[in-house]
Amino acid sequence: CPTRWYWKLVPHAIAFCLKESGNKPPVIRYRKDKVPPRQTPCFPPVLGLKDLASGGAIAATIHYYCPQALRLEEVCLKEPMSVAESLHNLGLVRDFSCRHLGTRCPLALEDLLYMAPCLRLNVGAFLAELFLCFEVLRPPFVRPRDLGGG
Repeated sequence: CPTRWYWKLVPHAIAFCLKESGNKPPVIRYRKDKVPPRQTPCFPPVLGLKDLASGGAIAATIHYYCPQALRLEEVCLKEPMSVAESLHNLGLVRDFSCRHLGTRCPLALEDLLYMAPCLRLNVGAFLAELFLCFEVLRPPFVRPRDLGGG
């Protein structure tokens, strides 16, 4: 937005660089003094099926079991989460199930997002399918991360 205060500084910065450079072409550099610290992701607590509606917990679980298939940087983990961010996470979960589980997720993104009571059995069946893949069948792409806790 050109009305912001920092845009008013641009002409002055260019003039300063032209004055300082003399006959040489001006060089304008932006120096970032402080690198923002990397924030620890906020893993949402799961107390019931409704807590899975944002997709963050399911996507983080998929990352734990298959870090090469779903990077944690792709998953939006924050509180509160917007509908668009939840749909992004649920899309990651759905893409993973299509690519690696061999079956399409029988639920639409909106089904997972709004978690209607009549679909709770279907969501439970989808979670059971993930558990079967990660803990029982263990295909080659499943390589759980070592958390180093004992």
